[in-house]
Amino acid sequence: MRKHIVRAAKWLFCLIIFISVVEVGFRMMLTPRGFDKLNYELENSNPVGFIFVGTSRTSASIDTEEWSKQFEGSSIKQGSSINLGQGAATMHYSFLGIKNALKNHPNDFKGTTLMIEAPGQTLKPAEWSGSWTARNPGLISQELENEDLIGLINSTTEDKYWLCFEKFIPLQLYHKRGYIKNMVVFWRIENALEDVLVKEDQKDNSDLTVDGGIRTDKEGIKLVRQEALKELDSLSQAYSGWDNSVVDSLINLAKLNKMDVVFFQAAESPMYIESYNSAINVQNSHNFKSYLNGKGIKIILPDTLFPESDFPDLLHISKTRSADFTKNLANRFKEKFKLSKAE
Repeated sequence: MRKHIVRAAKWLFCLIIFISVVEVGFRMMLTPRGFDKLNYELENSNPVGFIFVGTSRTSASIDTEEWSKQFEGSSIKQGSSINLGQGAATMHYSFLGIKNALKNHPNDFKGTTLMIEAPGQTLKPAEWSGSWTARNPGLISQELENEDLIGLINSTTEDKYWLCFEKFIPLQLYHKRGYIKNMVVFWRIENALEDVLVKEDQKDNSDLTVDGGIRTDKEGIKLVRQEALKELDSLSQAYSGWDNSVVDSLINLAKLNKMDVVFFQAAESPMYIESYNSAINVQNSHNFKSYLNGKGIKIILPDTLFPESDFPDLLHISKTRSADFTKNLANRFKEKFKLSKAE
């Protein structure tokens, strides 16, 4: 009997070692994404002054070093600026990520400013009902906690059962939190390592950042340009009613934890800016600003229009201009909140 127990223990030990090696191997090939950068700062007790959430436009637009530099010595909470802009991100994803960070570090966010992207000075009022994971289930699964599963089951999303099942798989190579993930991910952040899964011919082929899932290869740029033109045709849709929406939940959660909330418009190409001038979009923006005014929240807009040539794929501003956009937006922030401008 004792021999069987010892043999079983050895097999179990070998299995644990095998799983750990496989997970470390996969983690080594993956660039930190999602809220990993924020968790890294918090786990290392680094104060966080600003958190940017939004789409890949946010990822391309905000140069965090330049942004932090603009507020050195000001009355704003000093600390790192974290850009969490991500392709195909939704308000659901941002809410879940911020909720989890607050849960794990409840005392670290007082005075931190949460910057939320609002394309065209508005946001569609997303709800928790319907197929809210459909846009990017992989992102959502990274931030789902056990208490979120009931709401997921009650939704109509096609991915809900797989996402629930995935929560209980012992080896979740891409999503699971834990010691192994933090050990490898944090090491990669410290060493600023690129994603080795990105082919060499897809890197540095354009003046675009690879952060936030932005494609920089020629085929990717072509596809994004096509999608951008399609998106323009779908922008003229009237909507209103943000009370009890996901963004309302995010605002209330942030305020409850003594965070400041500010909305901003990321860098957008002239063709998008022009589309926002339609009667429907102007009304959407007016309705959204009325909602924000009722919450005592301001929205920051850049006052410089960057030419189409600064947007290689029509959607994301180039790396060489992101610092200029960041400085412009920071100055508008300081004007809005009556802070002194950096030289």
